Amino acid sequence: QQMRGEPPDPRDDIHALGVIWYQLLTGDLSLLIMPADWQEELAERRVPEAVVRLLGSCLASRADRRPADAELMLHELRRAGFDLNWQRVETEADYRTSLHADLDVILADYSLPQFDALRALQLLQERGLAIPFIIVSGTIDEEIAVCAMKQGAADYLLKDRLARLGQAVVQALEQKQLCEAKRQAEEKYRTIFDNAVEGIFQMRPDGRFITANPALARMLGYASPDELMTSLSDIERQLYVDPAQHAEFRRLLTEHGVVQDFETQIRRQDGSEMWIALNARVIYDASGTL
Repeated sequence: QQMRGEPPDPRDDIHALGVIWYQLLTGDLSLLIMPADWQEELAERRVPEAVVRLLGSCLASRADRRPADAELMLHELRRAGFDLNWQRVETEADYRTSLHADLDVILADYSLPQFDALRALQLLQERGLAIPFIIVSGTIDEEIAVCAMKQGAADYLLKDRLARLGQAVVQALEQKQLCEAKRQAEEKYRTIFDNAVEGIFQMRPDGRFITANPALARMLGYASPDELMTSLSDIERQLYVDPAQHAEFRRLLTEHGVVQDFETQIRRQDGSEMWIALNARVIYDASGTL
């Protein structure tokens, strides 16, 4: 109103104070992420001094409740059987200092006066650390919760439902173990794939390569798997000396699902010909499509 040159309506201050008071009581400080100089900023915006003082008092009161909130979470985790080694931080600087790979789980209050859970999650991801991140809030909008989950949060809980905290942490740790096992399996496969002396590949039904390993690229005279996959768009005509052999190979594969020791002659990049033995099996997706 002031920006439009209109006199301020005192009722707006009462409404704003009511919104702030509701958020403080419920623990939802999503609209109260205050900069360090928030009092000066509000004064510049001509917010009544009484409102600024009351807001400061409410924020201080809310800050006094945060250690109690942490103790409640610790109580629930101990009740769930966890032996805890923990640390509580409130500022971004302290969080950055404490962020390391040895942490098992991070419990984040959705909103603090100068720091919030989404920012904490962003910093965690920037570090590349696979630590389960659980948001705890007095109230949280469903849209914000879904957004947080999409950004990588493991779970979110309301403070009046902390009895579920132990279960949520157990599930998050189990999911972390599954992800780590999957990562190790993929790494092991990639090591075998990249270092095998045999040519290994995956191919679509239309004859285009999906993946190819370095050994196959060398075998066919290409500098890299990428060059191989980019150059060969029609293997029936570009790779097979006798295109009918590729048609026969596909017939056997479709009919039996597996083909072993299928001998055929192929053409290398430089035009020279070589004999190979193919072993392959069919892979179907969830809908049964080849």
